[in-house]
Amino acid sequence: MAKTKGINVLPRKDHNAAVFARSMIVFGGQFENGQITNEMLSFDMEYHDWNRIYFKQSQEGFVQGACCSVVLQRKQPVLVGSELTRLSDTVQDGIYYFGGKNAKGEILSKLKYLKPIVADHKVVAAEWVKMKQQGTPPCGRVGHTMTFLPINQALLIVGGRNDDVCKNLNTPFLNDIHLFLLDQKAWVSVKYTPSSEHLYRLGNHCMTTMSDSDSYEKTLVFGGITHSKVVLNKYQ
Repeated sequence: MAKTKGINVLPRKDHNAAVFARSMIVFGGQFENGQITNEMLSFDMEYHDWNRIYFKQSQEGFVQGACCSVVLQRKQPVLVGSELTRLSDTVQDGIYYFGGKNAKGEILSKLKYLKPIVADHKVVAAEWVKMKQQGTPPCGRVGHTMTFLPINQALLIVGGRNDDVCKNLNTPFLNDIHLFLLDQKAWVSVKYTPSSEHLYRLGNHCMTTMSDSDSYEKTLVFGGITHSKVVLNKYQ
């Protein structure tokens, strides 16, 4: 158990957390009294210091969403003809959030972008930035996972739960896979190859991506719930 200092932090559940620079950023969640909060906290992982981040613009709180950090390994610009071009210039470092459920019980389907402001290797402020998007986004969901694919420069969203979309099925869980291409700001629905195994309809699973940010990239999905049973299989 880490000894912490700084502001008093209330217990919560179903919140989101992501690491950016030397800080862990915590957003949303539900307090013990049932209130869904839009509070954002910054935890300095070196000095174990809690701080609160304030915003000029309001952002509704939510629970059971998914988030991930995007931090590119910047390369030196390449000279092409008479212009300097670099694909990663169009990709914004920061923390991206998708899905969840708000205080009204509504399932959310928007992708949100948080731009952290860093000083001395820690997040000291942040702002929500509107982002134009193309294509058809995934339906709203809870209990899904999201990860960043650094080589493909894309966000990957897998599974989750949406009772309305799945009301005619014998399970409320989803088995779809979606990419958000960060350079093009476009949604793409991933299709299976004829020989591929299909993902279970599942939620409340775990997912992580291993990559050297150059030529190797692999995503693993483990566990979760489907048909009200625990899934122990692993996908890659």
